[in-house]
Amino acid sequence: MGLMMIFVPYLFQYCLVKRSTIQNDYKRECLSRKIKEWVQVIRKQGFVDGAQVFKIVLDCLDVAIKRDTAIGTLCGNVQNITEKKETKMEKVNEKKKQEMCPTISPLLKGPISILINPELDYNAKETNTSKPPLQNWPPTLEEVAVHYKDLELGGSYAGPRDCVCRSSVAVIVPFRDREMHLRFFLYYIHQLLQRQQLCYVIIVAEQVDSKSFNKGQLMNSAFVYANRSTNFDCFIFHGVDVVAQDDRIPYACSSDHVYHIAPYIDKYNYKWDGNLTVGGAVAFTKEQFTVVNGFSNEYVGWGGEDDDMKVRINSTKNAISRLKENYIRFKMFKHNSDKGNPKNPHRKDRLRVAHDRMKEDGLNSLNTSSVDVIKYMTHTRLKLKTFMPKYVLEVLNRP
Repeated sequence: MGLMMIFVPYLFQYCLVKRSTIQNDYKRECLSRKIKEWVQVIRKQGFVDGAQVFKIVLDCLDVAIKRDTAIGTLCGNVQNITEKKETKMEKVNEKKKQEMCPTISPLLKGPISILINPELDYNAKETNTSKPPLQNWPPTLEEVAVHYKDLELGGSYAGPRDCVCRSSVAVIVPFRDREMHLRFFLYYIHQLLQRQQLCYVIIVAEQVDSKSFNKGQLMNSAFVYANRSTNFDCFIFHGVDVVAQDDRIPYACSSDHVYHIAPYIDKYNYKWDGNLTVGGAVAFTKEQFTVVNGFSNEYVGWGGEDDDMKVRINSTKNAISRLKENYIRFKMFKHNSDKGNPKNPHRKDRLRVAHDRMKEDGLNSLNTSSVDVIKYMTHTRLKLKTFMPKYVLEVLNRP
């Protein structure tokens, strides 16, 4: 009897454990057969009436089966209801994803507060300069990547999750030796473009040779690179030292005109200087940029390529457009003159014949070499070596 008292609890425990898996008569029959074998063993031992034990265990199983059936049916109904709700939500989300994003993004907030170190600020004299410089600012590339968690490798953004981008933009930044400016730029540009619900990528074209800076060649090279990977609607050529002060400033292109995005800069008291031409930031469609044959490759050092581009645009059917709303405002970072970017003494000579050179100087004569392509989370970095223009070589070889 003592052995029976030990065995029976284990038998019932087995029944309870199996309860969650018993869902039909077949499983019940299999378990019943197993119990019969146990009862026969008990009966041989003569401890207790095996038939009585068998009846008790079957009663336990019947209760368990009825309970599991009820729970299973209830769970099934709940699951079906949940699946129906999830399916409905998926359809709603899928419908939203198929819809174009609004013409005016609902995420826009207006003015952007640009936090900048006083020594880099053109308006610092108007503020309290007795305050110490900002510490640990601007954020590092790693910190920018953490801040904008939806960025993909290469500094690309696939757009909002609930609608389809109206435009796919490549922002191209010519660059050399301006790491602090680049960190400022990336921190603020990602904020603006995501609020505008754009699909975009940031491409930084870095000159890695020791020649004088050649902004035109860098921008042309980045344009060619961008077209190899994705079919962008819009190409924005942007200075690394200027940032928008309002997220309502449209970073977009128009098939009717070339859009000069940044004509009003704090350095010039937010007044457009005609000599600025298309500097700061300018937007082209692929067709517009191809028609003008890109930027000239022949302006080494500072100045000339933006003025040359104005001549090219005016030589085509395209016009230059500038918005006049009072929120079109940009901040420019102060910086010392770059040793590798001296003023080009020949830029005026090149400008005189800009129209004549347009068809043979630009995208179709580009001869830069790519050293490396590095994809950070915040941007794609093209490392490029420029080439010396023919006219410069002729000047250098004169006796």
